[in-house]
Amino acid sequence: MIKDCTSVEQGRMLVALGISSSTADKCWIAMESGKDEPALYPLSMEQARENRMTADRFLTDIAKKSKPDALTPAWSLTALLDLLPSEIKDGGRIYSFRMNKIGDEYQICYSDSDSHDLYSILEDTPVNAAFKMLCLLNEIKEYN
Repeated sequence: MIKDCTSVEQGRMLVALGISSSTADKCWIAMESGKDEPALYPLSMEQARENRMTADRFLTDIAKKSKPDALTPAWSLTALLDLLPSEIKDGGRIYSFRMNKIGDEYQICYSDSDSHDLYSILEDTPVNAAFKMLCLLNEIKEYN
């Protein structure tokens, strides 16, 4: 099964990396389930807005109430791809964004015209590959 958005943990990591929650197009909402752990439900931001929710408002409210899992921004593959650059320049070369399916896995890479990869991520889902590439590029930016 291919998931259609980042997980709660991935959403938290992206927010911690400084990715604005306003770029998220989905969210996870925790609802009381009568069990020890609340049940998590994915919603589009459109559905959340219809219910007068915003990720920023809820993140602030939740922090005040010490309920960090009540609402977590999530990014669909489309939203993640919007955050990734279409190309990267390195050492005078231009590396273009590419996404491939290799067997049962998904690759996101930046390749030059000679098909040399500058960065490459291979994961079980396209969402995981895009998430990891975004984290990698953020980490590299921090060290450059």
